[in-house]
Amino acid sequence: MFGASPLTPSRAKLTAFHIAVESRAQAHAIQRFLWCLWIAAFSRVATTVIDGQSY
Repeated sequence: MFGASPLTPSRAKLTAFHIAVESRAQAHAIQRFLWCLWIAAFSRVATTVIDGQSY
């Protein structure tokens, strides 16, 4: 994966940091997606309730 060059400790640390940042960004994206989904569902329910009360 990294070729013939051996993985130096600093490079391994950097790779671990990079993986942590990537997974954190991915988790953040998933969290934001779920949050948007929740807001959409909530607004739909609220609209339905308000429409039901107005009639």
